[in-house]
This record gives sequence, C-alpha cells and structure tokens, in this order.
Amino acid sequence: MDRPSIIIYVDGIDEAILTSLLYGIEEESIPYKLEAKAFNNAAQAAYEAALASPLQVGIGGSKDTLCLHHKSLKREAPYQVLQHVSIVPSTILRNLGSNAARIVKSIPLKSLELLEVNQ
Repeated sequence: MDRPSIIIYVDGIDEAILTSLLYGIEEESIPYKLEAKAFNNAAQAAYEAALASPLQVGIGGSKDTLCLHHKSLKREAPYQVLQHVSIVPSTILRNLGSNAARIVKSIPLKSLELLEVNQ
C-alpha cells in the first residue's frame, strides 16, 4: 500500500527547478509523488494534485509557474504561486516545497519573499 503523499503534477518544468522544490519537501520528511501530466495551467494542476493526495496538498507546475494548493481552497485560488520560476532563486523554490510539507504538518510556513530569505 502506498504511503500518503503530497502529489505533484508538472508539465514542462526544468529538472533543476524540480530538484530544488523536492529538496524542500524532503527536508520536512513528508513523502511525495511526482508525475508528468498536462493541464491548462499550474493552478489547475495543483488543485487536481491536491484532490488526488490523501494529505490534501498538491503542487502543480506548468510552463514557468508553480502553484501550491490545498483541497479545501477554490480551484482558481491556490495558496501560493511562484511565477517566472526559471529565474527564481533555488532557496525560494525549496521554501515552496517546504511549505507544502509544512501545511501537512500544521507548522508555520517559510517566506517566499526574496527580501525575507537569508541567503
């Protein structure tokens, strides 16, 4: 039987970006499942991932955008959105992954603001 996991649906997201995102989830010791799946946009992918996740948390990535979603939110209103991820520092990408896991753990989230992140 599969362990409850954060589900991640991505389409066209660079491997280096995914690596940073996944490090953030791994640092919080929450399992995840990554799957290549095409959607109209990252918010839709994230919402469908959240619906598919037993933990009710999903991440979607499409083109140059990543979204973090929870099953209880409206489809068009993801919890966090990162645009232009090809130029976003790896620390911020890692924080988004960490935040997905932290929602599951019900602990405070990390900042996605560049000025608030200690480099």
